[in-house]
This record gives sequence, structure tokens and C-alpha cells, in this order.
Amino acid sequence: MINKQIIIQFKGPRKSGKTTLITHLTKIILKENSILVISIKKIHNPDFTIDQIGKNSWQMTQAGSNLIVTNSEYETAFIIKSKIPENHIIKIANFICKNVFERKIKYWILIEEFISEKFPTILTIEKIEDIEIIFNEFI
Repeated sequence: MINKQIIIQFKGPRKSGKTTLITHLTKIILKENSILVISIKKIHNPDFTIDQIGKNSWQMTQAGSNLIVTNSEYETAFIIKSKIPENHIIKIANFICKNVFERKIKYWILIEEFISEKFPTILTIEKIEDIEIIFNEFI
């Protein structure tokens, strides 16, 4: 059976409720057991890293590894020491959905803040004045 996907992008100014909306929507979607949810978040802080100083994965990074994969009983994490184009991230997410979670035939990809990709988009604002910001930056 062919996997069915829905991709929705969430855009808006900081603190406009994007993450809150995504988490609430995820909880609603998860009530339907046959749907898998993938969340993708763009981080604007250039110094952000998920790696933790002193941990084994950090030591591997410091030694020069470009890809570190950690694997525990219930979680696998990939740390890629390179910026990946947004369209490649979507392709990787699709690959994982189809090959790791093959028991799931339907999945949603919820994206926070990818600017360059053209997907159905939900715009969030905190106050009416934010509409001008959205149209200038995101549309």
C-alpha cells in the first residue's frame, strides 16, 4: 500500500503560537492510531546544537566525525555536522516514514518556519499588526 502524506507549514512572527498550534494539532492527530506525525523545526539561533559538551557523541564530533548516530532502546538520533537544504530534509523525513515506520500508512509532516518550500501554510499572528510583517516576510 502506498504511504499517504500531508505536509503543512506553519509561519508567523516569533511568539505567535506556531509551536503551540503544532503541539495541539499533533495531540489531535495522534488520537487516530494509524497516523504518524513528523515535526520539523527551523532553529534561528546560529549557535544551536543538540550535542552536549562532554558526552560521547560530542567527543566524536570534536574528533572530526561529520555524522554521529546515537541509538538507544527507544530512540535514535542523527547529528549531521552540516546544514542540509530544506527540500532534502523533507526527502529524508519521507524516507524514514516509508522505511522505518512502514506499518504506518498515513503520516503528517508539520513544519515550523521553512521559508523556501511551497507547502500548504497556516499563518499565525499574535496581534493584528503582525499581518503586515507576515505579508512582507513570508508571502
